[in-house]
Amino acid sequence: GSINDKLSIDAANKADISSSQKNIDILTSTPLLKEVKKKEPWIRDILHSLISSFPEVIDIRGTGMIWGISFNSDKMSGPEIAKRVCRQSLDHGLIVRIGGDGKGDNIILKPPLITTQEELELGFQLFEQVIGDVVSKK
Repeated sequence: GSINDKLSIDAANKADISSSQKNIDILTSTPLLKEVKKKEPWIRDILHSLISSFPEVIDIRGTGMIWGISFNSDKMSGPEIAKRVCRQSLDHGLIVRIGGDGKGDNIILKPPLITTQEELELGFQLFEQVIGDVVSKK
């Protein structure tokens, strides 16, 4: 069939629908989403503090456990900063990805929903260190 047939809900098989419903049931019947909502303001505050610490961080946006950080500088392009932050984050054991609607000037943070507060604290300390290292080497 055509690509539209593959994207249509009518083309979905019962196993896919059943699996999706099971995921929704698990998410709504466990404290997982409540934990994410509890962590969100804390994550927002931590990430927004990066704006005051690093002028190269020009925007923070997100919700829950999915966040984007935009970069730009007079001395280094946003995409170059994001690329270096991504590479060095991986060197520190942090998995982030580059985003930015084709511009590549963002880092996307998506820690697992089950990440503990302590793990988030360590991750954000490392992430802040990486940003500092990258922007100081302009």
